[in-house]
Amino acid sequence: MYFKESKKKEERYTYFVKGTLRGRNVKASLIPSDIGGYDLLEVLFVGTESADLIVTPFAMKNEETGEVIEGNTYTARVVDGTEVFECPMKARQKSDKCILDMLLARL
Repeated sequence: MYFKESKKKEERYTYFVKGTLRGRNVKASLIPSDIGGYDLLEVLFVGTESADLIVTPFAMKNEETGEVIEGNTYTARVVDGTEVFECPMKARQKSDKCILDMLLARL
């Protein structure tokens, strides 16, 4: 996971995962799971431009219909010596989720 500065007057960052699909460089934009996560991400990225993306699969069964919903949760993680800093993340848009799924399928 990486970040880059925005070109706006306010100092904002874009967080993304980059990779290659069918010979093209692609990026999937990620955002924190809540608004307070932006401050937490600034703490995570102190002294580094990248973080590990931890992917945790999940499955939930709807007891009424029996339907099983599967997916992944995402966490940005930086380990600094013995300290671990983490922030829950989610894909910004559906297309970002598709890119993440395709990149993960190739690992």
